[in-house]
Amino acid sequence: MHLSPIPQMFYLSDILGKPVLDERNQQVGLLRDVAVFIGPRFPAISKIRVRQGRRTRLVRWSRVMGMEGRSLIVREPTDESAESPDLHERELLLYRNVLDKQMVDLTGRKVVRVNDVILGSVGGTVRVTGVAIGTASVLRRLGMLGILRRLPGVKLIDTVVPWQSVVPLHYTDPEVQLNVTAERLSRLHTADLAAILSDMSAGDRSRILDSLDDEMVADIIEEFQPEEQAEMLEAIEDDRVPDVVGKMEPDDAADMLQVLSAEESADILGHLEADDAAGLLELMVHEPDSAGGIMTREFVALTGDMSVGEALGELRGRLSDLPTESSYDIFLVDPDMHLRGAVTLRDLLVAVPDDRVVDIMNDHPVHAEVGDDRAEAARLVARYDLLALPVLQEGRLVGIITVDDALDVLLPTEWREYFPRDEH
Repeated sequence: MHLSPIPQMFYLSDILGKPVLDERNQQVGLLRDVAVFIGPRFPAISKIRVRQGRRTRLVRWSRVMGMEGRSLIVREPTDESAESPDLHERELLLYRNVLDKQMVDLTGRKVVRVNDVILGSVGGTVRVTGVAIGTASVLRRLGMLGILRRLPGVKLIDTVVPWQSVVPLHYTDPEVQLNVTAERLSRLHTADLAAILSDMSAGDRSRILDSLDDEMVADIIEEFQPEEQAEMLEAIEDDRVPDVVGKMEPDDAADMLQVLSAEESADILGHLEADDAAGLLELMVHEPDSAGGIMTREFVALTGDMSVGEALGELRGRLSDLPTESSYDIFLVDPDMHLRGAVTLRDLLVAVPDDRVVDIMNDHPVHAEVGDDRAEAARLVARYDLLALPVLQEGRLVGIITVDDALDVLLPTEWREYFPRDEH
């Protein structure tokens, strides 16, 4: 027997299915899987799964002495404690959970299919260093790469993604999966997560959404159009749906509920807080193609003849609950919500605290009527460089159209991904 050390770099496919030999060069089984321990950086190989006839057992990696060709050589245990029959909750099986599975590439912000796993010696320990996702890795597993590389004009180069840049979607322990996936994916912008989810299978989509909190799931769903939003809801556990809808922007939630069946909408509304449900119902009465159909009821309105200092004091306690795009324009109304004027947050910040708000406000703000065509209302936002357009019904302020909702109307669908919504 010619015992060789573990190579500095090799592929999982090099050793899968190959014989595992003992010190006497006798075959003890076939290699069926490799377990790695998930740590902060490169996962270290901790065990191998060996099939002996109809029986499969786990063998500690510490018993691996080296290799002969592509076969691992293992030392026979001296006592029963050397055996390790169970997987740790943070161990991952590379064949069952990674190879040929979808993963999220954090650097490329996309879903990739793992065609092979790259292993190597790092600091005296054999670890996973990356995954191969290109055509070359498929051809290598088929035994055709060497032949094709000899052909003139054929260039086949491995496409490798470092392990730190990928997020596995299949773990041995579901609880570990939720924690690890949520921690790593939460670094991405919701627009990127939405694009990633679009390319996933239904099962993997559910795994991702299950790992994220309700607010982030709501932000992701808002990146889609209403019909796609309804499809995303199907990937969420039923008991979470009302909580997620409750975290969505009211205008987005209302649009989505309108494409669901009457029974589904009624069920979701029935599980929301009474005030939230009433607000959504008010939005849902408007035609989708009208200004009322794209407005939100989240806006800041002040009443009374107050000073700038008093207005800023009141706003400090209210703006934190509003999305960014609804916080810049402040509207002045009478006790019956008739629109009197508008002022920006900047105007208030640069004014003298003792000035009266009515003296610095714009008393003829551009506005839309609730029944106006939504495209015309959106053009007003663009024409006058507005961040928020007030929407009136019989002179009363009932909502605003924010610049991001106006862009949704005016921009072609394929352009919208380049103008992601603000995080809030």
